[in-house]
Amino acid sequence: MRRIRIPGTILLALLALLVVPIARADSPLTADVLRAGLRTADPASEAYITYIATLLQQNRLPQDLVSGVFRWSQRKPASARAEYFKQGLIVKAREIGITLPTGTPSLTGTIRGRILVAGVLFNTPASFTTVTIDGSRRRTTTDINGNFAFEDLPLGTYTLRAEGTAAGLITVRAAETAMLPSDPPSNDVVTVRMMMR
Repeated sequence: MRRIRIPGTILLALLALLVVPIARADSPLTADVLRAGLRTADPASEAYITYIATLLQQNRLPQDLVSGVFRWSQRKPASARAEYFKQGLIVKAREIGITLPTGTPSLTGTIRGRILVAGVLFNTPASFTTVTIDGSRRRTTTDINGNFAFEDLPLGTYTLRAEGTAAGLITVRAAETAMLPSDPPSNDVVTVRMMMR
């Protein structure tokens, strides 16, 4: 039986291909694929990648733009890939009118809102109405003016639901979707307005 000898560098390259997920042009880039390909180690780079992956998931950043910068940055020295990716993405996004943050973005946000009950002549605040977030145990109650807030929410897309009574007689409901973060480069509070009918 004849043995085949594979040089060490080729063996290491083959092992690296098995360990690091490869981003194909048509496959979605996830935070895990970005982290592995960019070999991030510091918290600021991790936060930036999570922020970018969230924008991709919400279709607020073009997949092909991020894929192109990702592939370009993978040809850079391993120790600087994450920084090349960040700076390259900032430049390329600006070229299409999207301003990305230059610092470390927050990974949590706040959703505030106001709920009104639709009336025949005018709308009135939905006071003391329960507001919930689908798929979680988070809930709050509106104040006398129909205002509510959810703080320290991780980045993502949320469906808010409200249910209460109008004039103590009929049940009224409303639903609205909110996305965190707010539009780049902002980390502002996301504001929603809900109309109960």
